Formats: sequence, structure tokens, C-alpha cells
Amino acid sequence: MLTPQTLGLYIHIPFCRQKCLYCDFASFPKEISKAESYFACLYREIKGRGMQLKDKVFDTVYIGGGTPSIVDADLIVGTLRQIRNCFNLTKDAEITIEINPGTITEEKVKKYNYVLGDFTWTAFDNMGEVGGGAGAWFRDKTIGGLY
Repeated sequence: MLTPQTLGLYIHIPFCRQKCLYCDFASFPKEISKAESYFACLYREIKGRGMQLKDKVFDTVYIGGGTPSIVDADLIVGTLRQIRNCFNLTKDAEITIEINPGTITEEKVKKYNYVLGDFTWTAFDNMGEVGGGAGAWFRDKTIGGLY
């Protein structure tokens, strides 16, 4: 929960497999080949904004899109590390990454977990494969002890 003394940070990852009918956000289906260039710019932007906001405290980080989980996990891990290095996060900051079950793998989960530490998976029944499907994947599949 935001207090007057804390801020939230939103990071937009514009890559996805297909543009969903309900999506009004900037997204670039099938342009994943540009991800490394995008993230190089994103890391510089995070560093610059972190310097501008060095006196501010952040208690939430939201990585959305597009479909952030479509990109290589190392790019998301790099983003999380850059955020931790450049922003003053509270000890219990809430960090959220939008994930689509059609783009997540056990390897990605392990990499996210490595940089985030233990975290909680939250899913909704209306989530599923890209563009629709069943969200039970998150509830029913155990990955390294996480649900």
C-alpha cells in the first residue's frame, strides 16, 4: 500500500506473441528480436531516473506489458538488479511481474526466484495461454516448491 512518503515504479515491457483484443497498451507482437536493444535502453533509463529520484522511497515495483515473461529471463533479472541498484526500495517492497502461462518455464521461474528470493505466485482463473485459456497451470503445477 502506498503511503504519502513512498512511491511505486512501473516498468513497461512491450513485447508479446500477439496483440490481445483487450490490450490498449503499447506492444510489439513478434518483435522479440529487438528485446536486447530495448533492455539496454531501459537499463540506462532506470539508472538516470534512479539518480533523479535518489531521495525517494519506493514500496512497489510493477513490471507489465505486453508480456514480460516472453523475453529471456536474464533480461528481466537484469532489470530487477538494475532497479535494486538504482532505487531506494523498502525492505518489504512488493515486486510484481506480469506472467502469461503460455510464456513461462521452470527455468524462468528459477531465475526470477534467484534474484527476488522467495516470493508468492498469484494467479487468476481467467489467465491462461496467450489470448485466453486456463489459469490452473499456476495453481496446479509446482515449480521448485512454488505454486
